[in-house]
Amino acid sequence: MTARRTDHARAQRGVRNPWPVTLAATNSPHTIDVRLGAFPDVLTDLATGSVTLIVADPPWNSAQAWADLGPFAARVLVPNGIVVAYIGNRHCFDALDRLREHLTPIRLAFLPVLHRDAWDPEVKCDEGGSFIAVFAKGRFDPPRPWRSVVPGAVDGRWHPYERPLENVKHYVSAFSEPGDLVVDPFLGGGTTAVACAELDRCFVGCEVDLNAFEAVTARIRALGLTREISTDH
Repeated sequence: MTARRTDHARAQRGVRNPWPVTLAATNSPHTIDVRLGAFPDVLTDLATGSVTLIVADPPWNSAQAWADLGPFAARVLVPNGIVVAYIGNRHCFDALDRLREHLTPIRLAFLPVLHRDAWDPEVKCDEGGSFIAVFAKGRFDPPRPWRSVVPGAVDGRWHPYERPLENVKHYVSAFSEPGDLVVDPFLGGGTTAVACAELDRCFVGCEVDLNAFEAVTARIRALGLTREISTDH
């Protein structure tokens, strides 16, 4: 599968969260906090050892994104916290190596969903999906059983590389409890934010692309599950 979401968006790293939007679940005090900017810049306020689960879908061809993700996860995760990282087939070995520097590898899961350019002419492979790397900070002891292959339909309205909501909800449900803090440093189409709103998790996430960010906020508001409690334009 060809490289996705290239590094051009990281040129916006100097943006310091000019459009934070915080929403609260209608029947819960738990919040959905989405921010514009790159995570090394706009998620620095997350306390050490405060995050139960990180769901991440970094630019697959960005070595720097993977290099930044490992130490970030090691800092903010609670002991035995978990990372679920969607990785491209062409770049998976480098991504895994970078995460292994800071976290314990657990399993490779598989997402059987086709995106654009499934044919890789370099290795003459018609790829039927992509990998999901599961890592832990210390011992791996998830609250619930989980599956390594979770298919699901892609909505497709919110991002070119959107993930199936059923897939993301499975891992959020299996690897965290209601009220836990879940983080997505590469929001994309906002699927993790939606999963957390529906599953009663606290959520913080960010996105470097303004158009994608605006789509995420529109998607969350359209759920009817949240109310806006603060904005800062």
